[in-house]
Amino acid sequence: MRVTALILSLIVVTGTVSVVAWTSQTYASQGRLLFPFNAAISILGACGIIYFFRYWLRRSIPKRLLGAPLVKRVSSYYVFPVTLGSFALIVPFASIAPEYRMPEALDRLPETAHSVYANYGDWTLVGYETPEQRYFPGDYLPVTVYWQVDQPSVQDYSLYLHATLDDGTVIGKVDSYPGAGRLRTSTWQAGGIYGDTYAIRLDPSSRAVSGLRVQVGWWDYESNMLVNAADGNELPLKSVMLDVGGFAPARIVQESQIIKSIDAINFGDAISLVGYRLDGQSLILSWRSTARLSTNYTVFVQALDTDNHVAGQGDAPPTLPTRYWQVGERFITQHTIAASDTIPLGTYHIILGWYDPVAATRLGISFPDNAYVLPESLIIR
Repeated sequence: MRVTALILSLIVVTGTVSVVAWTSQTYASQGRLLFPFNAAISILGACGIIYFFRYWLRRSIPKRLLGAPLVKRVSSYYVFPVTLGSFALIVPFASIAPEYRMPEALDRLPETAHSVYANYGDWTLVGYETPEQRYFPGDYLPVTVYWQVDQPSVQDYSLYLHATLDDGTVIGKVDSYPGAGRLRTSTWQAGGIYGDTYAIRLDPSSRAVSGLRVQVGWWDYESNMLVNAADGNELPLKSVMLDVGGFAPARIVQESQIIKSIDAINFGDAISLVGYRLDGQSLILSWRSTARLSTNYTVFVQALDTDNHVAGQGDAPPTLPTRYWQVGERFITQHTIAASDTIPLGTYHIILGWYDPVAATRLGISFPDNAYVLPESLIIR
């Protein structure tokens, strides 16, 4: 008996580990993966119920009650079968059926959604929702996309959502039928708007520091052909990208070789310049975050001649937008000082700072024009 129980237990444990491993590698697990282990699970479950009744439940019932014919018959023959039968009868309707019910179409796009437009023929991407925040390796990125239907398609298409960095690297993806199979494109109602929610797991091994976007597209599973997208003017779109936040490991410290340290120069009581390296027309700046910001700022770098005219510049945002910086972290920005024409020979002093590209305002600093003058000059020979 013990050997039999051990073998059955080993089957259950092996099946559990296998299902967990498979589920961690796929977007959706399948209940049918448990079918080969149902026999072992059922036998062990029955043994557990019998043991529980005989050695735990019966001991809690007074002996004088156990001797009563009605209690004996009910406790022995009816309680557990009726309980399990009721559970088996209720679960399909109360739990399983609602999960497989087709989502209802919406009359209009929710006010909380970001409006976009990308037409895929029979339907159009009109909006999306996601918490725009900083994500870390191993996080799940939740995103809801909204589709407005012109007409049902004649076949069912597959959807893909790829979480990508600014350089195009994919760090997470979902390939699925919409609605996890409940929202097939051939069943969509014309004129309706459907919301489709996913959670994309981001690569736990990635050490990248970048803005984060989601690429959205469709393809035909049978032929593996992509469905082309077009904008409002019916011009083809190379790709459809949705801004969803930033991505970086926790407590990030970006470093660069041969940085010259300087006394911290504070911008807006939020960002401090702590070092730099000037190599020809290439400039690397080292920054430390000292307070949280709610705006994405860009670094401006200008080379000025003796008359304070701009001879060259190298504005650039940080790889991780500033609204996602955390206090104490360090980042670098890289700049190439250039001009539309060749910068004339000479010596130029360099000024730099931070500005909001939307409001056209600069972070405050105790220097004229909120611009810091770099200790080293740019020399063009």
